[in-house]
Amino acid sequence: MFADALIAELKSYTSIAGYVSPYLSSPAVFSRSAPDNAVFPYIIVRINMADGGSTIIDSGNLYIDLYEENSSDANQIAVATDILNKLDRKTLSNTIYSNIRFFRSSWDSVSESRSMFKHYNIQFECRAIRKLWNQSNF
Repeated sequence: MFADALIAELKSYTSIAGYVSPYLSSPAVFSRSAPDNAVFPYIIVRINMADGGSTIIDSGNLYIDLYEENSSDANQIAVATDILNKLDRKTLSNTIYSNIRFFRSSWDSVSESRSMFKHYNIQFECRAIRKLWNQSNF
């Protein structure tokens, strides 16, 4: 899909690079789940898209989860705010989609069963135009 393009974009933000732990010499931003040996803080990105059928536009939701352990909420909220401001209406592309756009939807802290964990969730609506459909129909 387009998780790689999105993760590369997020890793380029200095606020994220300064917030998350390094993982294999790169900021700890993962698709779908974190590896067992990942160290807090880190970010997980999940994308759920619905096929647009006969239209050129696929749409769905983007979920960005920030996880921390034993720290204040201030850093997490500052990074979440930066992500919200930078990704809202941002346009990306990759080999499948020519126009991937994000529209912020909601954000809030998430209660965790263990109070030492801090979890913040950001949600975006996303729309993407399929290149293959575009190229074969024009």
